Amino acid sequence: MNTYTTPRPRAGVPKAAAIVTNLANNRLNASIVLYNLDEAKAKLASANIEERIATSILSLGSGRPMVASALVELVCSDATAKSIGARYSLCPSAIHYWSKRVGLPDRQRGARPLLQPRPKHVRILELVSKVGIPETARRAGVSRQHVHQIVCRWAPDLRSRRALPRLKVLPRSTKGQPRNIVVSFRLSREQWARLLAAAPVAGAENQSGFGKARAIVLNYISSPGRGGCRPTDACAHSAHEYAEMENVYNRNIA
Repeated sequence: MNTYTTPRPRAGVPKAAAIVTNLANNRLNASIVLYNLDEAKAKLASANIEERIATSILSLGSGRPMVASALVELVCSDATAKSIGARYSLCPSAIHYWSKRVGLPDRQRGARPLLQPRPKHVRILELVSKVGIPETARRAGVSRQHVHQIVCRWAPDLRSRRALPRLKVLPRSTKGQPRNIVVSFRLSREQWARLLAAAPVAGAENQSGFGKARAIVLNYISSPGRGGCRPTDACAHSAHEYAEMENVYNRNIA
């Protein structure tokens, strides 16, 4: 393995400028490593490269050692063409050109697949394990589909886990007698104004005029001894008598 050294300054270049150029070149080429024939052959053999491609890469070692070393790094490592080009003072397009020239297959485009979840993914998985996918999506400000993709990628066992619903026991309502009789009557404007200005019945505050009128009637008939009539006397009609009552609306239509 040989280390690349910077060339000597050209004649006619000022000494101070030559020193600055040499320092910059030394910093740039400090990580450049040129492989000899045996080292390059061993690395290519460990990468299971075809013999034809390996021979083409090794043939560049005599005339273009930096290109050959860059192709060896491209084959035997996961570094990008941009990082390899910066290391060997080559542009990425030159590396792609020589890789096609020697017959190397194209690399898979796009970002490298993640081996571990990102910190954001870890926080989302923790929320999913506690509150479920819909609530996690609402808190994280992302879609439920995105949360589902993260769960399927890193924690498939959380897909069927759902947050337990918060149950609230409601009191059972008591059913009274059915109210199937409609009472309708007319009022003048003065009577309507007096109804609105009347004091509300207990338990019927903030009601409309119709609700207040209904509350007054129900409160009156539910109190025994008012008007010489008891609630049981007001409901003395039998079901047969109600059935025989004539509907005035049907009579008008007829």
